[in-house]
Amino acid sequence: MPRQLPRAVGRLRRPAVSVVVPARDAAPYLGAALSSLTRQGIASRRLEVIVVDDGSLDETAQIAESFAPRLPGLRILRHDEPVGLAASRNHALAEARGEHLAFLDADDWLWPGTLAAARATRQRLDVDFVVFDQVQVTGFARTPRRAPEHRREVALDPRAAILPTGRTTMVNYPNACVRLAHRRLLDDGLLDFDPALRTAEDRSWAWRLHLRATSFAVSSEGRYGYRRDVPGSLTNVSDERQLDVLAAYASIAAMLDDDAEGARLLPKAVRDLFVVLVHHLGPDGPLTGELRTRLATGANGLLSTLDADVVARQLATLGDERAQVLRSAGVRSAGLRDEELYSAGPAA
Repeated sequence: MPRQLPRAVGRLRRPAVSVVVPARDAAPYLGAALSSLTRQGIASRRLEVIVVDDGSLDETAQIAESFAPRLPGLRILRHDEPVGLAASRNHALAEARGEHLAFLDADDWLWPGTLAAARATRQRLDVDFVVFDQVQVTGFARTPRRAPEHRREVALDPRAAILPTGRTTMVNYPNACVRLAHRRLLDDGLLDFDPALRTAEDRSWAWRLHLRATSFAVSSEGRYGYRRDVPGSLTNVSDERQLDVLAAYASIAAMLDDDAEGARLLPKAVRDLFVVLVHHLGPDGPLTGELRTRLATGANGLLSTLDADVVARQLATLGDERAQVLRSAGVRSAGLRDEELYSAGPAA
């Protein structure tokens, strides 16, 4: 069972922001992540930082504790055995006391002032959550990735930000760490993660947030530094954990099945699933051999539960190169021949 370390530093009464930092064997990076939290423009005693040491075998806990003087609101939770990213985040959320909730992965960092800017925007507009830009870091290369919404510093409808189907939208920008949320979303059960998902947990999380929250805004300030080249990172693993993307999209489909606008939004989910499958099943994808076959087989099972016309029409919009990747991998849809599946005409 998870237990809290005997030492919980800096008891706070009313934190302005609680930052959830799951960490497993994160000693090479955790110091930089926590150091970035000392420069967020929020009074140190109003910033609650909850590090979840998820069964680390290195110096993760000691590095976290060393930040107690600089982060008076630091708390450290300990799992004797690893339970995964999603469950670790949930553990911290259950302990968090802040008015706002934010996430920081242990191998990433926040640009100075990012949380203060996001908090100011959220308070001024009284929206449910705020999104900010990120910078993807691979080695020494830094690639800015702006949130896919050009309207900044205005209140927006999260549901309206799901579409259009054929373009990058907010559900294609799912990283939980680029969002700061008001506590009311936690109280409403919208911030927890599916603990069964070892990867792709942010995808279904972002869909639920945009389906069920009532307002959001995009901050014109602040950035999240997202490392892409970390050994052992979940974005780089090439094992069966990558198959969890199917469970994530099955969860999204179930949400849409229960939603009054589900039929209108399903094409977006189906197209996004195809794009993810192309990445995983393509020549440069993370899976090979048996795992590649299992992913294609599982995809066929999931696709067979969805509207066949939607499946065919969205696949037809992918283009010949992407369609060939799926065809070569054996992706099929029940009730459709190949010539129907891959030549369905223009999307509705």
